[in-house]
Amino acid sequence: RSLDVDDMLRMRVGRMHWYTSFSKIPPCAYREALREYLDEIVENVSHGRNILFYGDYGRGKTGAAVLIMKEVVARGGTALMLAAERIMPSVMEKEVYDDYESLWQRAQVVDLLVIDDLRRERVKEVGKSFIESLIRRRYDEGLPTVITTNASREELVENYEASMQALRHRTRLVECDGKNWRGDGGEAVGA
Repeated sequence: RSLDVDDMLRMRVGRMHWYTSFSKIPPCAYREALREYLDEIVENVSHGRNILFYGDYGRGKTGAAVLIMKEVVARGGTALMLAAERIMPSVMEKEVYDDYESLWQRAQVVDLLVIDDLRRERVKEVGKSFIESLIRRRYDEGLPTVITTNASREELVENYEASMQALRHRTRLVECDGKNWRGDGGEAVGA
């Protein structure tokens, strides 16, 4: 099915990514990895296969995550995007997702969760424990998580060792390199 504004709002996708499409991604090193994940989306979701996009600012990591979310929802699944730095506040403030569940509850059970912008310097120690708990719970339930980060693989292992150990068995690490897609005007991938 085709997606509409309500779908984007329900997934909590920022407006700058609403019109992201695969056809607008220029040839780059991670395009093929994204295509492979999308081509096998049913199997990837049903087997809890995660994907972690890492690389410098503005390389299209969030746009790639949104494309995966869109595919899951278009096929009748559910997806949710959370900024890493907002996970702990959403728990502490008991942020509501809808009439039936909190955002924290939704993040634990949604078919596909995107944790966007996972960086150590922006997440306090207590927030880190919430993130690790969420990742571990989803891993244990066989639910896939997509993570985007500006951190290197080494920084992730150093700062999120427990989560990275849990994820290593079912996670594809994809480096996003190439030009900065926001370098001249702040537009996101496919905008």
